[in-house]
Amino acid sequence: MLVDEIVDQGEVVRIRARTRSRWMACPDCGRRTRRAHAYHVRRLADLPIGGRGVVLELRVRRLACRNSACARRTFREQVPRLAARWARRTLRSTSLIAGIGVSVAGRAGAALLSRFGTRVSRSTVLRQADQTPEPGDPLQAAFDDVPIPAEPGRWGACRGARGDR
Repeated sequence: MLVDEIVDQGEVVRIRARTRSRWMACPDCGRRTRRAHAYHVRRLADLPIGGRGVVLELRVRRLACRNSACARRTFREQVPRLAARWARRTLRSTSLIAGIGVSVAGRAGAALLSRFGTRVSRSTVLRQADQTPEPGDPLQAAFDDVPIPAEPGRWGACRGARGDR
């Protein structure tokens, strides 16, 4: 990504940038192309700077597939390390919102993020927290899943040991 311009607009800092890559592979056929069909500006909210919101205006290309047998004629350039497809926020910003949402939840999370310079609704905070995958710890078990012996040392007599729940 190449930064072309940084504009300070008081409450918001706008960063105008463009992609650096020349060649992109078609998502359907995999053939590489660099033929630009059109350009599009993608606006992404990023992490705040000094309590002010940051908007990244990224100029991406709509590329034409050179394979005549391919069903996809044009496709947009993607920047997977920066933002997910169709996202309006960078991955870093989404991660911040989800982390605070898991910790504090809805209204309190939105108020805390607002003090940092990220203005989102409580619904967004809850949605991002809900989409966060839980840590996969194979040793985590519910209380009912842990066998408790009826007598010390006799695990065969515990409830559920033979699968009879």
